[in-house]
Amino acid sequence: LGNGLSLDIDAARGSLDSLSQRFETDVVGLASGIFAVANANMAQAIRRITVEQGIDPRDAVLIAYGGGGPQHAAYVAAELGIGTIAIPAHAGAFSAFGLLLAEMETTAQASIVMPLAEAIVSSRVEDLFAVLVCDAHERLNVEAPIVIVDKYYVGLRYEGQSHEVQIEWLADSLEMMVNRFEGEHFRLFGTRLGRPVEAVDIWVTSSVPASSEIPRSCLDAAY
Repeated sequence: LGNGLSLDIDAARGSLDSLSQRFETDVVGLASGIFAVANANMAQAIRRITVEQGIDPRDAVLIAYGGGGPQHAAYVAAELGIGTIAIPAHAGAFSAFGLLLAEMETTAQASIVMPLAEAIVSSRVEDLFAVLVCDAHERLNVEAPIVIVDKYYVGLRYEGQSHEVQIEWLADSLEMMVNRFEGEHFRLFGTRLGRPVEAVDIWVTSSVPASSEIPRSCLDAAY
């Protein structure tokens, strides 16, 4: 805000007066409780994208960004057993710099629902991939000679399951695709069921490099 806003401790305390009376505690104790609940919610959100996806957060580095991220980082890291925290320069503007530096990307998707063995040899699947590529490129709305990178994916599941696992679609044999699916299924859920595998949907992710016209001063400030 360009130094246009100053902190008012009395107003901050006053905003909690009535609530602290309801909970029969002092303002500082109430503020501490609010802070603890916020930290617990952040830790739970990280668990959903790590532990519940077969990833151990203790192997990760917690990057604390945003206006208040570094304020909470040590508490969230302790809750998750994370040993290292990284705080980027100008953490409050980290998302804005990320938007400037990120690739443009879009995804096009189609449902197929068929046995994996059939999907691998099906001309329909190849035709659908071609349509999805065209759709994704049209959404990007960029002109040559910009290079567009396309990646192909398929959602696989054991027959009878209600959820699928994302696997990159490569020119593999059926056996190799099944092995890759079962390896990822085991990583996520700890099981290999050995049942027939079916393809549920396919999608294409198309991306173009970030702009090279970002001012040098922006890059220096971001890092």
